[in-house]
Parts: sequence; structure tokens; C-alpha cells
Amino acid sequence: MAFKGVTVVKQNESETAKAVGCEYLDEDGLFAAGESLLKNMEAKMVLITRGAEGMSLFEDNGTVTHIPVTNLSEVYDVSGAGDTVVVVMALSLAAGASPADSAYLANIAAGEVVRKFGTATTDAADLKQAVIDRRQIVNTVKEQKTQGRTVVFTNGCFDILHVGHIRYLTEAKSLGDVLIIGLNSDSSVTSLKGPGRPVNRQEDRAEVLAALTVVDYVVIFEDATAEGLVAEILPDVYVKGGDYAVKNLPEAEIVTANGGRAVIVSEGLFKSAAIAVLSGAPIRLVYENAREGSRLLSRRIVGPNFKGHVVDRYLDVVRALGCEAATPVFSVFFTPEEKSKAESLMKFCGIGNSVPYVILALGANWPNKKWPTGNFAKLCDRIYEQGLVPVAIGSQGDAALFEKLSASADIPPRNLIGKTSLKELAYIIREARAFVGGDTGPMHLAAALKTPVVALMGPTDARRNGPYGDNHHAIITTRPCAGCWRRVCPKNLDCLSAISVDEVFEAVMKE
Repeated sequence: MAFKGVTVVKQNESETAKAVGCEYLDEDGLFAAGESLLKNMEAKMVLITRGAEGMSLFEDNGTVTHIPVTNLSEVYDVSGAGDTVVVVMALSLAAGASPADSAYLANIAAGEVVRKFGTATTDAADLKQAVIDRRQIVNTVKEQKTQGRTVVFTNGCFDILHVGHIRYLTEAKSLGDVLIIGLNSDSSVTSLKGPGRPVNRQEDRAEVLAALTVVDYVVIFEDATAEGLVAEILPDVYVKGGDYAVKNLPEAEIVTANGGRAVIVSEGLFKSAAIAVLSGAPIRLVYENAREGSRLLSRRIVGPNFKGHVVDRYLDVVRALGCEAATPVFSVFFTPEEKSKAESLMKFCGIGNSVPYVILALGANWPNKKWPTGNFAKLCDRIYEQGLVPVAIGSQGDAALFEKLSASADIPPRNLIGKTSLKELAYIIREARAFVGGDTGPMHLAAALKTPVVALMGPTDARRNGPYGDNHHAIITTRPCAGCWRRVCPKNLDCLSAISVDEVFEAVMKE
């Protein structure tokens, strides 16, 4: 230990064991060794590479980060992997990245070079080669299948990548030879997640995913679902996370109908509970009906609101900690700039001040949470007749819904789709006479802002997931299967079409 006072000490597991006088390191020994090296070498960080176990980063502030390996299936030559870790770690820290992010990038880079024979290098070009267009992916899949390789496909937004995603993708890759990710475009993410998303633009999200050694190809698609893309490439295995059921995934139906299989991979609710256990926290709480066995590792909470609204259920957990939780107040603060921009948009649309208006939320991330555009068109006409102005809101991905509505309505609604930030939208919703829409983020935002809501409920439970608070009206579909909690109707029914225009109009006029 001749060198002291350095920023980072990087050693492999064998070198670390020798440094502390052990033949090998178990988990307890690893922690002790990391702490010992930090102290004896007066270092700010100690990074221990552990082969198939990934790497562990110890920081002088007491933080310990374990980073799982991202490439176990294609290790051809480990020469130079340690040097790659040192270089990428140093460059990342010099560029201002956090210690954990620097170690994470170093892990990815090392996973890339071990896929090559000899002492190899990696660069941005290697990572970007995995991002290809839709036409290329179809030809690529054909080539891979010709070579007898099993093609695995999954899709998602992957906006804010975290370790749960890494584990999910690693497990997906283990099901075949080639892993392809269908990545929702920016407009598609906004349609699914609402204004303000994605946080990261599609090019950046694609590049990060392409950097993972378990990922072979990334293809960006514009649609709300990956059905069309899946039908084109016909993968051997289709993978989705634990929040889904195979029978509710149209993509899975396409794959299985063509001889493939669909697999549901846990995205970590049980793992999250396990991490809570490993954290050493003496009190771990989970609501009674938590999924994937996570409740087995934590204390179950069955509060007085067990069958009530999800907001009150969460407050039960807070009360179980001994905290006081009265009626919640949802405070939304608007800066002068945000207010000015929102009012400018309202003026442009001819609403506000002495012109009362009704917000219409056309889209939803679940297909069966959408009210038919033809019904919205009829509602628009009747709203205009009452001296009110209908205003359509949504993400850019809802533009097609607006076009359909406009084609059917005598007078189209004012169009704010894709034109607002989240805070601007909140301000416009707050000033509205009423809000009409399905079980979506904007609907709950309207309820929090105390704007009267007419919620159109179908697959989800109005009692649990309807608008929170008084002065709202939840209209529940008359389908006998209401509250089924299915994203896509297995009976191919238009869930909310059973809610009539008359019923919605009457509810709006009461508000």
C-alpha cells in the first residue's frame, strides 16, 4: 500500500483478498476489505471488480454501491478489461459524473471489450451501431434466424433507466441469443405518460440502452403499442414485465400465433422488498395486497381505508409509522412566468376571463380507458350550445384522436394537444369550468386542483382510482366486466362506449 491519498483505488477481487491477508472474500469479507482499503490508503473511493459478480464501489462517505455484471453470455477475452475500467472511471469522474455513475459506465465499457478477442477497445461508434431503423431490424432478424439464433424482443419507454431495468433486460437476454428493444419514440412516450415526459429524448435513451452489453439492437417506433413492429419482425420470444398478463398483451398473441412464446419477467417488487430487508431498516411496511410476494418480507398494513381510495391507503401506511395524517392538501405553485405562458395560450385559444371552458382529455395509456372520439364530438357540439367552449388537451401522440373528433364535430374544440408544459396544463385545468376524461394523470391532476371532474371509468375501480375528493362525478361503464383491471379488453369490447353522451353532458352541466 505504497500509494496513499488517491482519488480511486481499483483492484480485482483476488488482489483485494491478498491486500487484506485473505485467501478469498465472502460477502462479509468484501465489506471489511473495502472499508480497510479506504482507511489504510486514505482514498476517496475503492472500486473492486468481481468478475461474474460485477463490481462494488466503496466511498469515504460510507456509501456502498454494488453494480451487477451486464454481460455473462458473451465473454471471449478478459484481457484489458481492468484497464478499461480504470480509464472509463477516470474519464467519467473528470467529466463531472458521480462516483456511482462513473462506475456504472466503467462496468458497461468492460462488458463491451470482453466480447472481443485480444486486447480490445470500445468507443461511441460501437455503442451506436446497435441503434438501427425499422427497415434494418426486419432484415437483421431474418439474418439472425437464418443462422439459427433465438431472437428475443421486448419494448418500453426506458425513460429513466435504473438497476431494475438492467436486471429485467439481463433476464430477457438469458431467454435467447439476440435481444432487441423496441423503444417508444418521444411522441409515443408523451402519449402514454403525459405532458413532461419523456425526461430524456429518444436518441439519448436509445444510446444508453445500446451501451448495455445484454442489448444487441434498439429500434425506435412511433405507435402507442409495439403490435405493428412485432408483426413485422416476429421474434421467437416476446418478454414483458410482471405488471402485465400474457392474455392482455396483443403483441404476445401475435408471437404465439406464429409459433413463438411470451414470457413475463418480474420487474422487482419482490426484489425491492428484498433490498429493503438488506438495507437493515428495522421497520418495513407494505400494504396488505402488495404483489409478487413482497409482503412476505415486510410488515403488512391493513388500515381503515383498505377498500378505499389509493390516496387514503397510502396515508394508512404513514399513520402506521406513528405520523399524523389529516386530509391531504395538494399544493401546486405557479411561477409568474408559468402563469404568463399559460394565460398566453388561453388567450390564443379564446378562452378564460369571461369565456368559460370545459377540458376534454382524449387520450389514455390503456386502450380501454379511452372514450370514443365520436362521443367526444357529440359532447363538443352540446357544450358549444350552452355557451361553453370545449378544449382538447393531451400529448402530441393524441393528435390523431383530435383529427377524428374534428372530422365528426360540427365545430371542433379548441386544440391544446401537445402545446403545453405540465405546469402550463395544470394552470389551464385549474381555471376550467369542468374536466372530462378517463382514469389518467391529467384527470387526477384536475381533482387535486379542485376543478370539477367527470371521470369516465371502465377497467379500473372508481372507488380506488377515481377522482379524489368531493365535487366530482365518476361515471362507470355498464359493462358487466367493469373494474377488470385489464389494459386491453380480451373480449375486444370498446369498454367506455357504454357510457352515453347524455349522461356525460348532464354531469358536466351539474358541475
